[in-house]
Formats: sequence, structure tokens, C-alpha cells
Amino acid sequence: MARVNILALITIVFSCSLADALEDQFISKEIADYPYVASEERVSFIKTNYKKIKKNMSSDEVKSILGEPDEIRALYEPIKKDAKIIGYTYWYIIYREKNNGIKNKSLVRISFDLTKRVIDIIYW
Repeated sequence: MARVNILALITIVFSCSLADALEDQFISKEIADYPYVASEERVSFIKTNYKKIKKNMSSDEVKSILGEPDEIRALYEPIKKDAKIIGYTYWYIIYREKNNGIKNKSLVRISFDLTKRVIDIIYW
């Protein structure tokens, strides 16, 4: 019985530590002023370097290649009511007319799972 309680306690402590570590790594960040237009140097840098990003890279490796993202957002389970966070995304924005606008935007979005590894790279 005591062994089961100790195991349960260790599991709870580990889970809390993992959640705290994820919160430290992925603090939401969004652009406040619109329209947003990146400088010519930043556009060139993003377009050249995003191609170096590969699946399974760590978030630190991505930052070492692309620098700090313009935005950091939670990644949720697709098409589910009350979806859970399954990771985070780094947004490197080239142009966006307005916040959450469907049209008139150009960017690179790098998606990470909860282990901080790249799972998807999208450019549009």
C-alpha cells in the first residue's frame, strides 16, 4: 500500500513539474499593432532560414535558426469541443492586415508537441 502511495505522489510531482516547465517555455505572445509588416531584412531572413527547420527539432534549435518568434500560441486538438492543448506554435509573421484575419497574411508557423519538438512547418 505504501509503495502505491509513493508511486502516486511521484507521478503527481512529475506531472506538475512538466506542466510548470511547459508554461515557462511557451508563454503566449501576440502582435498588438496592425497592419503588421516585417522589415525587408526580416522577410529575407525568415524566407531563407525557415527551410532549415526539420521535424523533431527542439524549440531551442528553432530559435537558434529563426530567432524569437513574433507570436507564440497554444496548439489545440483539432475539431473537438473543449479541446485540450497538445502543443504550441511559433509564428514568424511577414505580413498580416489584422489580428486573426483569414485573408491578407503571410507567415511561417512552426508547431511543437508537448515535448517541445517540431511536428509541423507551414509557410503561406
